[in-house]
Amino acid sequence: IAYKEWGHGGPKKVLALHGWMDNCNTFSHLGPFLADNGYHVVAIDQSSHGHSSHYPKNCMTSFPKYVLHARYMADHLGWDKMIVLGHSMGAAVSSLFAGTFPEFVNKLVLIEMLGPVTFPEADAPALMRKAFDAEMKFLAKPSSLPKIYNSLQDAAAARVATVSSYPGSQSLSMEAALHLVRRGCMAVDCGAEQEYDDPSDEDRVRFRHDPRLLLPSYTYTTQNQAVAFLDAITAPTLLVTGENGWPIRSPNDFVARKQALEQKGILTHITTPGSHHLHLDPDTAPTVAGITLSFLDT
Repeated sequence: IAYKEWGHGGPKKVLALHGWMDNCNTFSHLGPFLADNGYHVVAIDQSSHGHSSHYPKNCMTSFPKYVLHARYMADHLGWDKMIVLGHSMGAAVSSLFAGTFPEFVNKLVLIEMLGPVTFPEADAPALMRKAFDAEMKFLAKPSSLPKIYNSLQDAAAARVATVSSYPGSQSLSMEAALHLVRRGCMAVDCGAEQEYDDPSDEDRVRFRHDPRLLLPSYTYTTQNQAVAFLDAITAPTLLVTGENGWPIRSPNDFVARKQALEQKGILTHITTPGSHHLHLDPDTAPTVAGITLSFLDT
């Protein structure tokens, strides 16, 4: 597991977890900002993302492992009390971490997600069949070389273009995309000793992430399980959502999840202008940083 850190040695410790197909550069604004205000921020690359290792060929990715890897990182750092900060999938992982290991979490900051993606119990057989079929098809096809982009700008433009396929009216700035692809890509023509160097703007590049991240999961939690994890959280929690962020799939489920925290008086929910990467887009990142610092300093 690779990671970046800002504010090394600060007494107030933050473990930051990024979203699906992103990497720790998603905290390129929030990490330095918090460090300037006395926080020690460690942002990890989730397994199969960024500079972190991929799973072996016949070992598929697993969502619960992200929670375990966060615990391994806390143990590696010698942290037994920390703030946990997550965006999107990282916020889902943070929710499960805080529910599974509540004694480790002083405060919880969730950006654009509250709990994991869920499906009804009745969907489980079809979802598992879909995942198995996709994995078998993936493993049966010949290995192919990843697409090569002529420059980091081209890779960033491709990353921006993917947002058009997302639900709602989301957007991603070119500046935010460049932060993500700079760590999420590697120079095609580099030697082994430069494999983990950030590519230059002129390098031909390809994405680093494991393509198996695009395969569907074997299993999902149910809404009742998601609420049970949230109900186990004891830390004061900040939820930040963007006005044009990822749409809420089930408003009723979202209300039930919020109530699991609100009934204990530990939830602060703020909706602010911005899209799904509002913590990284330059027009909205300062606002999110200010909201986060105000919550943490209280």
